[in-house]
Amino acid sequence: LELGPGNSYFNAYNLLMNGAKKVILVDKFPRYIKTSKQEEFFNNELDYIKQKYAKKDLFFIKNGKINKEYIKFIEGDFAKINFKEKIDLVLTISVFEHIKNIEEVISKLSKVMKKGGLMYHSIDLRDHYNFNKPFLFYKYSKNIWEKYLTKEGVSYTNRIRYNEFINLFKKYRFKVINQEIKRFPIKSKKINKQFQNQDNLDIGVLRVLVRR
Repeated sequence: LELGPGNSYFNAYNLLMNGAKKVILVDKFPRYIKTSKQEEFFNNELDYIKQKYAKKDLFFIKNGKINKEYIKFIEGDFAKINFKEKIDLVLTISVFEHIKNIEEVISKLSKVMKKGGLMYHSIDLRDHYNFNKPFLFYKYSKNIWEKYLTKEGVSYTNRIRYNEFINLFKKYRFKVINQEIKRFPIKSKKINKQFQNQDNLDIGVLRVLVRR
């Protein structure tokens, strides 16, 4: 399962080429648009996979289109959809920081995953408006941030911090197996009281592997 693939099937292709039987893609705000530019992007991804694995034909492509027996795309909020499959691997790349109902999503993941299943998340905890000032958004109150400075489906960033993510994983019975963190200097002197008593505020990137 990949959450938030946007307009790319690249990770799904790689998973299938490395032994996955089926990949399910879920995106609340899919950006797959039927244009000539998107078609070119689609074909470029396929060409790259063919070259990478030295294959002329791909078993998950049928008559130039994706075979839905291998790749299933679902549009919607993962926490709200009726999801019946049992999953053994979950992948997200720069997605968790954009999910508004993140606890609901992690709770749902704990229910649909097989025991012993793995999740890998690459989470960018920085202020996406200016990566040269990665923690500028610490100065805004929750009300100002949510009401005026971020919008779901366009530029939404939840500002959930490193400690909060780790605690959510533990709360829903995920064990942290491995993690990589990247720290950045906090240049802004203004920090809203919402964040002042939190630790590890200088962590800007989290890559974490957890087991159910």
